[in-house]
Amino acid sequence: MKPSALKALLLGLPFLFPLGLALDLWLGDHKNVAGQSVTSQVMYGENEMAPPWMPKSWVRPFLKEINLESSQSIFSQDLKQVSKDLNDSVWIESVDIVQRDFKGNMSLNITVRKPICVIRREKRLDRYLDRNLMEMPILSFRSPEKLKDETLPVVLVGSLIPPKVTKQDRDQWLIEMGTFLKEWTSAGLEERLALHLIDMIPYQSKAARVCRLKLMTVDLKFKGPVIIEWGVHREFNELEGRKSAQKWDDLKATLAQERPFSSLDLRYQSPDITY
Repeated sequence: MKPSALKALLLGLPFLFPLGLALDLWLGDHKNVAGQSVTSQVMYGENEMAPPWMPKSWVRPFLKEINLESSQSIFSQDLKQVSKDLNDSVWIESVDIVQRDFKGNMSLNITVRKPICVIRREKRLDRYLDRNLMEMPILSFRSPEKLKDETLPVVLVGSLIPPKVTKQDRDQWLIEMGTFLKEWTSAGLEERLALHLIDMIPYQSKAARVCRLKLMTVDLKFKGPVIIEWGVHREFNELEGRKSAQKWDDLKATLAQERPFSSLDLRYQSPDITY
């Protein structure tokens, strides 16, 4: 690096700080779930451009996906092209600011989609699903369900593929599943039960047109697998005659017994527990 270039870089350092791309999975109700982003002046490089939740193995593919690889100087990129590439990427939820100051530093204000689960279909590549039901490609196949500080549940949706179900029903069931994940997280159950897999299974009755959730979890306290038949996740479901709030109460009451169990069926009025 030439001395003049090095001097210019050093003078610019006080104005540089990492780009915050924080995305809150669920903020309040569905009308207030927009991800938060922070405007920052950045150069280029992997650490500056990656959201804080993103594992290291995802960073290079992510930068390649949004066409901002660290091998390319951000000073030399055309702003219109950068903005277009960001808007075209399924990984970017919104682009608010792409500009360059008089020193040549680029400022970005963008929201990166954060996955809530891994969608697994029959004979098709896994995909990520975000809170808005947007599907994103897998960035790293090494451990696709591993984020930096959390593990994403794998959701089996092989039985939801058309023509078995309509797209309208599938989307509605995925919304219910996303709502369930929000409530599972807010209930603070991760300290006791680690949610690894959700199997989405349509009820056989054609008139029902509903889908039940079967959960595969691990009891972290007693070190054993636990299967939970959750059923339909709606405020009230006529097929089961139960409210979702009743299921949460029954699950918490079971955990409060402080004893190991292998399965719990919450679909009916009296929970069926296997110890």
